[in-house]
Amino acid sequence: MFHCTGSGISAGDIATDISNTTTQTFISARHGFNISPVIDSHGWPFDVHIDCAAERDVYLHVFPVHLEHPTLACLGFFKVYSIGSPICVIDMQARWVARIFKGESMLPSKEVMLEDIRKRRQTEYAQYGKDVFRVYAVPYMDHLATLTGCYPSLVPLFFTDPRLSIHMLFGPVVPASYRLVGPHRWEGAREAILNSLNTTFEGTRSKTAKYVGRSTCMYFTIGMLVLTIAILSIFLP
Repeated sequence: MFHCTGSGISAGDIATDISNTTTQTFISARHGFNISPVIDSHGWPFDVHIDCAAERDVYLHVFPVHLEHPTLACLGFFKVYSIGSPICVIDMQARWVARIFKGESMLPSKEVMLEDIRKRRQTEYAQYGKDVFRVYAVPYMDHLATLTGCYPSLVPLFFTDPRLSIHMLFGPVVPASYRLVGPHRWEGAREAILNSLNTTFEGTRSKTAKYVGRSTCMYFTIGMLVLTIAILSIFLP
């Protein structure tokens, strides 16, 4: 039995603990780094340089293509472009992976996956000159949600629940946004989305004001509704 961890501080602690019970323990990293193990009786460390080469042929930053069967998934094997929470992205990755492992969704052929990787690399090399493994959080999560079957279409939602659709179009993207439809649908998703702004602002308040006006979400909804009508009046004949 073996275990594989990342190269962060917590991963190093975990690797140290589990190495006492596993036959092999691997530390994975994007590039080389130094490890200073304590090996003598006085506790003095000696530097050991380890070069780590990560396998880059990973479909949608999750599934290694070289495996015969999709029995290994890499969660969090990416960097987010400036805006977006990696935790939300990993949550969406985990939901997709669970369906693959359960046989409820299928990966495309190896040729299709390699072509997708080639296009991603081509784009990244054109922008950065190297393979940076970055993702735009929202489009990436939308793509995974489509594969998982939980992507919420805003067009029909606008006619059935305009308030919610406006919040989803102009407000923050939260994990609950992908819990409205499809597998693992959550009844409380709508309320969580509508209260996402209030939840954010409430966490910054240390005192409760004597006068409590209308909620932030209500003002946001009204403002976005006016903006939507203005945009439609400009572009629609």
